Amino acid sequence: MAVPLPKAAVDWTAMWNFAALRTAQGVPEIFIVIDDYDLVALPSGNPLEALAEYFPYARDIGLRINVARNTAGAARPSFDPFSRRLKELGATGTILSGNPNEGPLVGTTGG
Repeated sequence: MAVPLPKAAVDWTAMWNFAALRTAQGVPEIFIVIDDYDLVALPSGNPLEALAEYFPYARDIGLRINVARNTAGAARPSFDPFSRRLKELGATGTILSGNPNEGPLVGTTGG
């Protein structure tokens, strides 16, 4: 069953109703867990780049992405389309430990 995406300019009530409709229709939540992201995102290519186009609609389509990676070399994601898109959209993140000298890892928060 196809669930229509909400229009670009919707209010929070409409978004809440859309989420309730999606749940009522039985649209599943999709969880993608990526461990050791540094081993996935290689200079030769990243198989996860195709998912980046769905990030703006993740909440609406039930897409949840958890990425675990080493904080060493955190400046590299600025060159990686997958990580850059997550950062551009203000994705929520958790930093368990890391070197503050690495700079901002999630939003404006450092390690």
